[in-house]
Amino acid sequence: MGSELERYLRLEPQETEDLVEWWMAHQGLFSVLSQLALDILAIPAMVTDCEGSFGLTKLTLTSQRLSMSAETLETL
Repeated sequence: MGSELERYLRLEPQETEDLVEWWMAHQGLFSVLSQLALDILAIPAMVTDCEGSFGLTKLTLTSQRLSMSAETLETL
């Protein structure tokens, strides 16, 4: 994968509207990277606001949640 990554990084930047199509077209040149990219691009996007997500999972900072450490809150 090292030389594959080096070849990819040497490419001139290109504008593309469809990343999946680009990676599929370049599978022959970048077999490992294209599989990795296609796996990542297959992950569905989450479209919601953060407050809604935390509200649904009851992870908001309330009087009942004051025991959360600052580190835990920072992670959220």
